[in-house]
Amino acid sequence: MYCTNNAELSGAYVGGIMAQGAATITNCLNTGRINCSDEYAGGISGSGGNISTCMNIGEISATGTKKAGGIVGNAESATVTNCANYGAFTSFSSNMGGIAGFSYGNGTFSHNVSA
Repeated sequence: MYCTNNAELSGAYVGGIMAQGAATITNCLNTGRINCSDEYAGGISGSGGNISTCMNIGEISATGTKKAGGIVGNAESATVTNCANYGAFTSFSSNMGGIAGFSYGNGTFSHNVSA
């Protein structure tokens, strides 16, 4: 893996690697707990990005969060390829998913797994 987060993170826009943006994220791992009580929470990205060959095994706590996903919380225009989520959700938001919490617009997904 090229980048790894092991820290516990908290905030309104929370991702294990990136909070929000359109960056390309490749070969990254999150093992840290994600705590979010407001907007977007994701094991790799809170919102957006071109994400490939990444894994989340960190726990996601998303009480009151609008969008929470194992890889990306808000997948508007995000691309997620060859990613895996094995992290547990310990609380729930209005939009949750093993890979993406919410997707609309031009989001694309291929060859992903969530357990």
